[in-house]
Amino acid sequence: MEFWLASYPRSGNSYFRILLRNRYDIPSIDQECPEELETATLRGTRFVRAHYCNPNAAPPVMGLKTHKPPVPGDTKPAVYIVRDGRDALVSYAHFALASVYANSTEAVTPEVLRNTIRDMILEPNSPYWTWSKNVDAWAARKNTVVIHFEDLITNPGRAADRAVAGMALGVSMVSKEIPTFKELKSVDPQFFRKGQKGEWQEVFTADLYDLFWEHNGATMTRFGYSHLPPMRPVVTVPASVPAAVPTPAAA
Repeated sequence: MEFWLASYPRSGNSYFRILLRNRYDIPSIDQECPEELETATLRGTRFVRAHYCNPNAAPPVMGLKTHKPPVPGDTKPAVYIVRDGRDALVSYAHFALASVYANSTEAVTPEVLRNTIRDMILEPNSPYWTWSKNVDAWAARKNTVVIHFEDLITNPGRAADRAVAGMALGVSMVSKEIPTFKELKSVDPQFFRKGQKGEWQEVFTADLYDLFWEHNGATMTRFGYSHLPPMRPVVTVPASVPAAVPTPAAA
């Protein structure tokens, strides 16, 4: 039995995969990322992010990680992780600038970071769509359990149990031990960067916040995220500051 482990990039998908493997011994794969790259930093540790597929011995239950929109007509069970879009975009921008485009820490200035977020908000051609379109498409899909990132980091065991029960996977718990974000960060600090909520308040300016809410406000409200004012005054970002819109898988 296969099921989808879906989310917009940088919304807790990788942590959730590790949690499912440790708590229920459910393996999963990322169809967009070669295993030798995905598992390099975790190899030799007790954390598992991918399953080494054996075509002659397929596991009875297998998760398929994706950030892409759902496929029309597909009926596999799915769990979708929704994260506050403001925090997801901040994390995605950091990941893209550091890991995809190999910028140094010094090169990722506040202006560059905000320009990248701005492009993500407006990007019409991403294979993952925009944050709100990605969330809305999965949430409207049948046979899909939606969990919040904020619940996942507050009570990971309960979030995993609800997803497994909701998808009727028919598996039993094998361990109550919960991998902590601190442990994962010690293994791969660049990938597991912060794992917290509210970082957007340190990044968004009033103009960027208004742009985000204009394009995502309806979905944010639908999923219980408050319309809070930004924490900083308007900052004019020079048009010459380069920004890059990432498209690789990132969580």
